[in-house]
Amino acid sequence: GSDGTSIRKQQRLDRRIVGGFIGTFHRWHGVETLFDAALLALKKNQRLRFFFIGDGELRSALMQRAHEHRLQEKVIFAGKVPHEQAPRYLSACDILVAPHLGFSDGTPFFGSPTKLFEYMAMGKAIIASNLGQLAAIIDDGTTGLQMKPGNEHELAELILKLASNTKLRGRLGKNARKAVVEAYSWASNVEKILKSF
Repeated sequence: GSDGTSIRKQQRLDRRIVGGFIGTFHRWHGVETLFDAALLALKKNQRLRFFFIGDGELRSALMQRAHEHRLQEKVIFAGKVPHEQAPRYLSACDILVAPHLGFSDGTPFFGSPTKLFEYMAMGKAIIASNLGQLAAIIDDGTTGLQMKPGNEHELAELILKLASNTKLRGRLGKNARKAVVEAYSWASNVEKILKSF
């Protein structure tokens, strides 16, 4: 039920297809991969916009790169937003991306992908890395699309695919919302715990 209309107007995103990310700008979250994919996708579809929400060590470098490519109006950095406002920012997006990377030391990836559950709850089309728990949660082609971690070319093609297919975005978003409500809500988690006793 969150409404991102005012955010879209404020950021001049009307009549645009918006790819979004929310989180900390650290290497393992894959924000650099998304930025590189944005550069590739924008060469093929000028209607696209990219919305980076959050902050972290890589933000200033990515903002500098956007400036160098003269993409300040197409690659937008919202900065850190109050947690209670996050749903409105996510609602302003059409495609939500979780491009996580594996750990740099080569150990198996493990993480609790809260971001992914939040994306699913928004009922938006999702692209997530085929990695660890993310791959276990996103059913490729049903509740989202999977990408190879760190592959900006594949990510760009998936973004372009979703941007050109409103029905696919709607179907994936609807399925993701249904899955998260039925299997990953706090209520369902408590029920699983109680059943285990």
